[in-house]
Amino acid sequence: MKRASLILLIFFALSCGSSVEQAETAYKSDLKELIPIKGHDPVEEGVLTHPYLKHRLIKMLGEGKYDTLQKVMHDCSPIGFNNDLLYWVGYGPVKPERNGGAIIIDLVNDEIYIGYEYGDEIEIFTDAIGERENPGYLATWLNRRSRIVNLADSASQASESPD
Repeated sequence: MKRASLILLIFFALSCGSSVEQAETAYKSDLKELIPIKGHDPVEEGVLTHPYLKHRLIKMLGEGKYDTLQKVMHDCSPIGFNNDLLYWVGYGPVKPERNGGAIIIDLVNDEIYIGYEYGDEIEIFTDAIGERENPGYLATWLNRRSRIVNLADSASQASESPD
């Protein structure tokens, strides 16, 4: 009886560990290599210079906007991983209320979504094929950015008005 219990315990322990590995290998995207660094700072990990990601970002944005994206993703949230999506947001070192970005990677469909803000310009980029709804994380980022800009504008107007 002890032997059977020990075997079941070992099987359970091995199957729990391998389910994470199986989930990671189930994705067709080469960007699944980023899963192990979830919870880490993308800037410190050099994620935007990951060769495959960098290639795809330059293809989507062009060299100039890719370079700007690197600058505005100066102060980033840790990489999140939920519902088959890797995601993080970042803000620029200068005027963070007007400079920032969001990157969402759909590992199931091997698609990248980018929210890009530089100055007063907000753009959305994706390499998704066909019509797909943007991930909810992107909509959340857009809503937060508009609230931050509205707050900054209100504060600016309040400081400029004579009392």
